[in-house]
Amino acid sequence: MARPPFEASPAGQRYPPADGVTHQVIRKAAGLWARHAITRWSERHPDPRHLLIGETPFVGNRFVELAHRLDDRAEPLLAGPSCRFVIAVPSAEVRRFLEAQRERRAADPLHPREREDAPPHVLRNLWSDLAAVAAAGARQSGAKRLLVCMDARMGQVYWAAFDCSAPRPLALTAETVADPEGVSPPDGESWFGAGRGFQAYPALAARLGSRLAGAAPELLPRASDIARIAAVDFAATRGVDAALALPVYLRNEVVHRR
Repeated sequence: MARPPFEASPAGQRYPPADGVTHQVIRKAAGLWARHAITRWSERHPDPRHLLIGETPFVGNRFVELAHRLDDRAEPLLAGPSCRFVIAVPSAEVRRFLEAQRERRAADPLHPREREDAPPHVLRNLWSDLAAVAAAGARQSGAKRLLVCMDARMGQVYWAAFDCSAPRPLALTAETVADPEGVSPPDGESWFGAGRGFQAYPALAARLGSRLAGAAPELLPRASDIARIAAVDFAATRGVDAALALPVYLRNEVVHRR
């Protein structure tokens, strides 16, 4: 509710969204405004019986100023024992649902607020974790279509398909954990395999047959590839405050039952 007035103001119109992502100046202004708004609310409602609940999605640096330590009147309120931050980490099932909803909203929004949602590819970029292996495989092979499979132990793999024709790998499927038999890249041949999943489960490459043009089963995520991807995201104002970076767990069950 806070962002549209900032973007519509004369000053805000100088900082339009880029590729579906709100400009970092707008996000900063909205975050600082939120701190002042919380202070004003507290002054108007000093009785502890009052409760203020805010939906402040920190991912993408939206309202992240609420978590920063700043020397202002809001800091004692935000750092006090009565303030709590709850951060939800979506499961793979929830992520797939959100992506499907964003696909629908991008294609046929029901109202103007839905039209303002981040497009699906922004979501996928934010929570892509196998992209570093895809980038390494593309650089090594020259291939543009990468199928990444990493050994997840317990007889399973982490996998996703990527388009690597741009500087930043674009996920074409949701990252997921599955049995090797459940790996199913989009239609078409000329996929290049990357990752230790092909090493741990040789039958995977054999099953894909001619759809797999080659493979680099020795590849692991490298810090240099993660840094290159981060540089692209940072330049596109898709950065996240380091203090708020959270892992996304693809496997909900980590205990192997016999």
